[in-house]
Amino acid sequence: MKRALILLPVMALLSGCVSFMSTPPDLAHIVREHANSAKVKVRDFELVRYEGQILLAGKVGRQFFDADTSKTHLDVILYAADGSVLRALTAEFNPRQVYRGYRMPVSSSYHVVLDPLPPGLARVEVLAHDGEHSTTSRSLETQTK
Repeated sequence: MKRALILLPVMALLSGCVSFMSTPPDLAHIVREHANSAKVKVRDFELVRYEGQILLAGKVGRQFFDADTSKTHLDVILYAADGSVLRALTAEFNPRQVYRGYRMPVSSSYHVVLDPLPPGLARVEVLAHDGEHSTTSRSLETQTK
């Protein structure tokens, strides 16, 4: 019984069921939303401080067993309280092809540097898009700079 009490937390840490990343209290008011694509599922993400910078860090998984995720990218959009776009960024996850494990789906991770945060930031949205980065997303990025 004592061995099980020690072994259970160790196994949870090794399997990735426990995460030490969490959003700091001063960033907890920022709403976090995400949207999946047909091939990639965006899992929940956190805003974290790492080495003095604010990062958006998260994981993605594959929607279907045979899905090719190598051309999927993520759009990270920062919104003000009134819904206006403050900044738009494009991110990639690593590894690009999300494989499926024997018993559990395997995930890929991503992180995006958000420093400096734009004033009035109220919401962060991460959208998965299948295919190459579109010109619509590029024009959105240039409009917000």
